[in-house]
Amino acid sequence: MGKLSKAKNLTQTEKFCIQGMYYNDMDSEEISKALGRDISEVSQYIEELEQDSDRVFVINETGSGNKGVAVMTQAGSERVDASRERTLSQ
Repeated sequence: MGKLSKAKNLTQTEKFCIQGMYYNDMDSEEISKALGRDISEVSQYIEELEQDSDRVFVINETGSGNKGVAVMTQAGSERVDASRERTLSQ
């Protein structure tokens, strides 16, 4: 894969690529080579991903049958769980 952009900052596309490669256990050096970006840029973005790792992904299905993903923090997830418990106990 060649360099996706000559932009100073990582593009959204590059960020999504880094996320996918990182979550598939590629190290920052391999990702850097694949995208043609400096390892420092890639490493910095990976650090941001690790800081956001406390988010919870809940796979659900909408009323119309469409599937989706809800991204929320642990606190948000706990509020939803508590709300469901109150609704079920009524």
